[in-house]
Amino acid sequence: MGVRTMLRATTYWRQERGHNVIVFHILDPFELEFPLTGCWKFKGLEGEEAMIAQPQRIRDQYMDELGKLLKRIKSGCDRCQAEYVLVDTSKPLGAVLSKFLGGRMAGKAKR
Repeated sequence: MGVRTMLRATTYWRQERGHNVIVFHILDPFELEFPLTGCWKFKGLEGEEAMIAQPQRIRDQYMDELGKLLKRIKSGCDRCQAEYVLVDTSKPLGAVLSKFLGGRMAGKAKR
């Protein structure tokens, strides 16, 4: 789902239906850290042609683009009053949910 589509759906559920919206953005540690070395063949997931590259040469640009994307998604969620939670798949789901719910409870206790 694209960012714009997600924001439209979020706005609908929030404004029209009165629901709280939480976006769990699930990423693999390899996506978050890009720790690859050597020579790799990257396959496009949306119709792009495959590309052979040395990840260590493109890591800085990848991390910069990822940072911009995450910031754009978080900003969009903030505009729609949706909670944004980045989930690293190397973390146990129970721990992720406990941390999230604990944070929500602590936020409610401050009100």
